[in-house]
Amino acid sequence: MKNEYTTADVAKTCGTYKMYLLRLIYSGRLPEVRVVQLGKVKVRFWSSQDLIRAASLIAQLKEKKRKKEQAS
Repeated sequence: MKNEYTTADVAKTCGTYKMYLLRLIYSGRLPEVRVVQLGKVKVRFWSSQDLIRAASLIAQLKEKKRKKEQAS
């Protein structure tokens, strides 16, 4: 297992989009991960623990949305 993942890797693993992960970080639902500035581009590197945390949160949010839709 790799030690670090990009935001695209995490999004693919979690079955979501990169922008959704970034919105979760910007809103404070996910803690900021390590960011490296490469020229004008910021690259986020996610650890295995960060990936697990993101996958868990996304699963919870999907379940909450599913329950809400069923109640309607």
